[in-house]
Amino acid sequence: MKVNKPLVFLVEDSNPYRILLKRVLERSGFFVLAFKDGVEAFKKLYDYSPQVIISDIQMPKMDGFELNEATSSHFPARDIPFIYITSTVDERNREKADELGAKMFYRKPIDVHELVGSITKIINAQVA
Repeated sequence: MKVNKPLVFLVEDSNPYRILLKRVLERSGFFVLAFKDGVEAFKKLYDYSPQVIISDIQMPKMDGFELNEATSSHFPARDIPFIYITSTVDERNREKADELGAKMFYRKPIDVHELVGSITKIINAQVA
């Protein structure tokens, strides 16, 4: 499948939030593949190479940190940037995100305009 828009993986276990963010991102010019957990997203990395992964932290099966670690381990040459979103205010989560090299860390509810700006900035830096 050939896509002319930047590919973004969205990994969020909350169905309403996932649908909302997917719509906003698509309207902002991104091609979005959305997943309910890290396992689903990780499996699709064998077929697709997203320019950014936006991931919730706490999810069933495989959380956002585990997804990042698995991605880095299995696809090290891709160096896919992660943006974390979470409803949990926990300094340990922020520290872990930083340790894993996260580009951004957002607390829910997210300012979608700020999120779109961050994604755009990350993708533009990849092209430069």
